[in-house]
Amino acid sequence: MIDTWVWIDDTFGPFEAKFDPANRWNNSLRPYFTLDTVRKIAARTQEMTDECGYGSNDTVHVIDGGTDRGEPRVVVLLIRWPYLEDAPASATSIIQPNDEGLYGIGGGEWTWYEAPNPAAEEPTMSDTDPPWLADAEAAYARRRKADAARQALAAVDQADRVNDALIQLGVTPIALAYVPAGGTALIPALLVEADPEEERYAVHADWDKTKGKVRLALGHYWGDYTGLRPGRLLTTVNDVVEARREGPASHPQPKRPTDMTRQELRKIVERAAAFGPCDGDSGELTALVGGLAAGVLYLADTVTHVNDRP
Repeated sequence: MIDTWVWIDDTFGPFEAKFDPANRWNNSLRPYFTLDTVRKIAARTQEMTDECGYGSNDTVHVIDGGTDRGEPRVVVLLIRWPYLEDAPASATSIIQPNDEGLYGIGGGEWTWYEAPNPAAEEPTMSDTDPPWLADAEAAYARRRKADAARQALAAVDQADRVNDALIQLGVTPIALAYVPAGGTALIPALLVEADPEEERYAVHADWDKTKGKVRLALGHYWGDYTGLRPGRLLTTVNDVVEARREGPASHPQPKRPTDMTRQELRKIVERAAAFGPCDGDSGELTALVGGLAAGVLYLADTVTHVNDRP
């Protein structure tokens, strides 16, 4: 599992968590938390019900029951208040820890998403900084934090779009697209590993921001180079088959300068002859340029005559 920070929105989180990128619910995460973090989540759920009421909120409760053979006895209880009247049997659940001692809270029910790492705190201002500078620096830090949060949410949305497209095509990736904890950039999904013996490229699925579509990204099958280069857009499974053979999309070559027309060459010769040699020039350079241009003109006329076309 991957270490990350998650939230439902900026009013509920972020909380430190772990999650499996391949285990999602409607594109939302299924995070797992330490008991200490569960206590923070529990406190926040109860604060929210105090603020907004119990009508549409769930609450988490951590009930301590002493110790058993030196180990703390704890019950983590989830109460779904909206179910209490119509489906009382589903209104409560006891959350058991997994093998790592982590608790899955809200997975498959709550819309958890990755959040920016809150460790990037506002800078500590020096006592010598004037108030106006301290305020400006704090505002700058808040803007940076907000920008990082927007970038992280955008990247998560892109990852979801990539994974949705793969599901629709019936592609089961080796690793889903995801955004690492505290990151703001998408890690492409891995579809096929490289095969050096068959000279097949590794194929990943990335998001093309310009096209607004999934684009394949190719990794080399030789050497130690681990970077990815863009390939064709992903529209069918056959694109994966083709891409692993053809490799990255060729970059358009810069257009070569248009060949000079014979008229332009003649103008160069006439200009050189009109101005003559420059100061300190014996005329040899001018004669050389003129002779070269004349030779090109002769060659162009010859080719035109032979091929009967310009």
